[in-house]
This record gives sequence, structure tokens and C-alpha cells, in this order.
Amino acid sequence: MGILIVDDSQSLRLLLAQIFKEEGYQKLYFASSAQETFATLKLQEKKGNRIDLILLDIVMPEMNGIEVCQKLKQEPNLKSIPVIMVTSKTDVSSLERAFSAGAIDYLTLHGASPTWIPHS
Repeated sequence: MGILIVDDSQSLRLLLAQIFKEEGYQKLYFASSAQETFATLKLQEKKGNRIDLILLDIVMPEMNGIEVCQKLKQEPNLKSIPVIMVTSKTDVSSLERAFSAGAIDYLTLHGASPTWIPHS
């Protein structure tokens, strides 16, 4: 399973990578911005590496994760990739916008440890 971790914080990318590697996931890809996200997806597609899941930060410079998710869902070859938003935001408005943009779930980060909050 190929997982793309998108976060402008290197420490959070490393933390999430460590968690996934401990669970046995080895095909991890990284991006720190919207531009890197689309470049990484294009490059991995050319190489024949499938991205099966995107973990996407909401708060990023230039283009936020909600906007990135909307653009992903408009692309025919990318719209079927599940997107889980990773955020410290817990306000209902941000989460509703994320789901409206096409996210399937969200993971909130409190301090140094992620907390999975299933969407119901």
C-alpha cells in the first residue's frame, strides 16, 4: 500500500512515517506543499507506483489541505484515492469543509501523538 503523507511540518511527517513503518507500511511518500503533492503524485504515477491513501494536513502555506483535496477530487485519475485530513483543528466548520471537499475521515493531532477520531 502506497501512502502519501502531506504536511508542511517535517517533524509531523517523520512522526507519521514512524507510526506507519512500525505497522509494516514501507511504501511511504512525502510532500510538504500542494505543489509537491501534485508533483509527487505525477512522478509516482509515471514510475508505476500506486498511491492508495493520502494523509493531508489542513493548514499549509499557499494552498490549504481542503483546497488540495478539492483539486484531487476533480482529477479523474486521482479522485478515487481516499484522503484523510490530518489536523490540529477541531472546529466543526473546518471538518465539515474537509468532508465536503471529499475527505473520508480525519486524524487530529494533540501534542506529539495523533488521535484517530472516526467520522460517523
